Amino acid sequence: MSQVIKKNDLELILSGAAALQAREISGEAVRKLIEIPNGNLPISAVYELAEDVAGIPREYVERYMAIRFPSRERKIKTLGEIRANPDSGNLQEVFYQEFLTQLKEKSPLEIFELSKYGSGIMKIIEDGFFYKKKKKLAWLHIYQAFSLLDKLDKYELTLNIYDAFFAEVCKEKIEEIRNAFPIQWSKFKIGTYYPI
Repeated sequence: MSQVIKKNDLELILSGAAALQAREISGEAVRKLIEIPNGNLPISAVYELAEDVAGIPREYVERYMAIRFPSRERKIKTLGEIRANPDSGNLQEVFYQEFLTQLKEKSPLEIFELSKYGSGIMKIIEDGFFYKKKKKLAWLHIYQAFSLLDKLDKYELTLNIYDAFFAEVCKEKIEEIRNAFPIQWSKFKIGTYYPI
C-alpha cells in the first residue's frame, strides 16, 4: 500500500526537503570556500562556484547581488530615485577609489596609495635600497552644505592636481564626475599645481 500525504502537509514536506538540500549544499560550498585563498574573487568564479557547487543559476546570483551588493551606478540611481543626498565623505572615498583604479590600470608597475593623513593620492617612489618617498599627485575635497534658498544640499568640489600624469590619466573620470553625477555642484573647482 502506497503512502498517502495530506494536502495541508505538502508545503511542510517541500520546504523541509529544500532545507535539508540547502544544508548539504551549503556544507559542500563551505568546504570549497575554505580551499579558496584569501583576497578578491573575479565575478566569473562566483558564478562558477554557485552553479557547480550549489546548483544556483547565474541569473539568481545576479539578482541577489544587485540587491545586496549594488554597483556604484545602481547606488547613485537609487539615491536619486528616493531623493536622498549622498554623504560628502562617502563621495570623496568613491571618487578617490576610482582615481586609484585609473592610475593602476594605466601604470601597473607604479605604486599608488591614499595618504593616511588626508593629503590625497600619492605615488610611492623608490629612492635607493632602504628609502621610499611619496609624491603627491592630487588632493580632493568635497564640502556639503544645505542651501536655504534652494532647500536642497549643495556640494562644492575642489580638486588640486600636482602631476600632469594624473590629469592625463583621470581626465575622463573627472568629466564624468562633473557631468554625470546626479547632485547639484554649486562649485566645481580644479586647480593645477605643476609646470605647464
